[in-house]
Amino acid sequence: MITNYGTLKTEVASWLNRTDLSDATLATFVQLAEGDIRNDVRIRANETAYAGTVGALNWALPSDLLEVRGIWINEEAFIYVSPEEYARRLDMEVEGYYTIVGDQIYVTSGVGDAYELLYYPSFAAFSVDADTNSLLEKAPNVYLWAACKHGCTYTRDDAGFMLFDNRYQTAVAALNAIEKRGELGNSMVVRAA
Repeated sequence: MITNYGTLKTEVASWLNRTDLSDATLATFVQLAEGDIRNDVRIRANETAYAGTVGALNWALPSDLLEVRGIWINEEAFIYVSPEEYARRLDMEVEGYYTIVGDQIYVTSGVGDAYELLYYPSFAAFSVDADTNSLLEKAPNVYLWAACKHGCTYTRDDAGFMLFDNRYQTAVAALNAIEKRGELGNSMVVRAA
């Protein structure tokens, strides 16, 4: 049964049918899996709200932000637009829009007003065997299949890689579909690099 980082590593070795993998090697498989998961999975249980006061028309985003769910200034939902469209709307002094460039969010109005940013943060990396998170508790198969996929790359098991990659993709699609059905609010916007 997978309950934390330590039991996850044990299960990865078991599913790969390997007894010769060191803890450090198994940790690398999980680390690589975490990278896949950060790109592919969004769950509501991991959503984070960040509040403050708009001091200028742009400010730094939280360092752990993966994807914006919505931004409200004075309880008004702002609408995402491309950086080019943002510049046009700013020139026209149109209120209620935002864009993201790099690690900065830009709004067309609201200086001095309260804001709330709802976003998906990056899942924190596991570091000690007792570590867990909402995704590991909800869908341990996502971590397991992703880590096994990377284990098969390491062991040069192409058939195993295909098997575990397929299982991972299926598990992620099912999880994201469940989450999508329960989703409320603004559409999501991926942070531009």
